Amino acid sequence: PKEAFESALLLGCVPVPGLRQRLADNGVGLWDLLADHPDPGDLIALTNLAEIFQPAWIVLDGYHFDPNYQAAVRALGIPVLVLDDMAHHCCYHADLLLNQNAGAEALHYTADPDTRLLLGPRYCLLRPELRAARDAMQADASERGIEMASRPRRLLVTMGGADPHGLTSLALRAVAKLGPTWETKVVVGSVFHRQIELCKQAADLPGVEIHTDVRDMSLLMTWADLALSAAGTTTWELACLGVPTLLTVVADNQFSVARTAAEAGCAIDLDWWEGLTATDLAVALEQLAADATRRAAMSTAGRALVDGKGVTRVIQAMREHDQ
Repeated sequence: PKEAFESALLLGCVPVPGLRQRLADNGVGLWDLLADHPDPGDLIALTNLAEIFQPAWIVLDGYHFDPNYQAAVRALGIPVLVLDDMAHHCCYHADLLLNQNAGAEALHYTADPDTRLLLGPRYCLLRPELRAARDAMQADASERGIEMASRPRRLLVTMGGADPHGLTSLALRAVAKLGPTWETKVVVGSVFHRQIELCKQAADLPGVEIHTDVRDMSLLMTWADLALSAAGTTTWELACLGVPTLLTVVADNQFSVARTAAEAGCAIDLDWWEGLTATDLAVALEQLAADATRRAAMSTAGRALVDGKGVTRVIQAMREHDQ
């Protein structure tokens, strides 16, 4: 029934049970699409559902939503928000075009004359628990000042939900070289398929914990002194909470994220994952752990780059469009 989807309805292919449950827990309806664009069945389904539910906005998030698809959706007469991070299309058709990455302001977007561009980390779509954690950290810091461990030993490892390249295992081999004084929390998603092997590997390493399908990353991020992460959206979450981070690129769309985060001073760019060894990672972690001045500067730079108010700004832009 229409009443079940008063807040949000997600159209897509979501086969992972954990993700489906998370949507349900957050009050988001899910409509399973039987076809992906460029199959015409995708656009037909969207058009029919838009007519039935009359949504206030349609949000498109996917590299395959090309200019023709965007134009067809915008022709429905419902405001359209397009999420992008590469400026790889020849043109864009949207009421609002959002690229939350650092460096987005320097990209050239060809869009409809009335398209409003929302570019840069000011518009990062961070989860509410991260904003709450940042606010709590700031309140605490105002009382006692920001502290930076002289020799950090708490490491957070997060290589993406699926980690198809097995970098989490590589990271644990690096942890083995660091010695038993380090504490390490490893995050993997519900679509990670090497759980048994990873748990066996971790069993031989004191101080290592495996966390699966984490619901509140802010708890782990505020715990960590350092992070080793794939250069995805997690980059900006870690920056928001001031966690000095080592980044590795695992997909083509992450090159610019790693580069711009490093240029902003909140992360170290280890570049493409192929060729990285456990020794490389261990050395990089030890060097950063030994440099308290650099870590303090990275933490400050991250919190300055991502203030956690991006969702508020995007909602305000949507409201201003509706006025």
